Amino acid sequence: MPAKIWTLSRLSDEDERLLKEAEATLGGKVLLAYEPDQVAAARLNESQLECLQGLEQKLGMAVVAVEPAA
Repeated sequence: MPAKIWTLSRLSDEDERLLKEAEATLGGKVLLAYEPDQVAAARLNESQLECLQGLEQKLGMAVVAVEPAA
């Protein structure tokens, strides 16, 4: 059985308010929040980002690059 590498965050009312405010600022984009002890956003160079965007287009879905916690 594969190891679990991420968990959606448990949000306080204030956390949820801040995320909704950010979504509105981003023009209605949806934000996903993950527990910080599980994953961190992967730092991608421009070539890696283009690769990821190409994969998203081919799959027709959003793909999130993360680095599992050590």
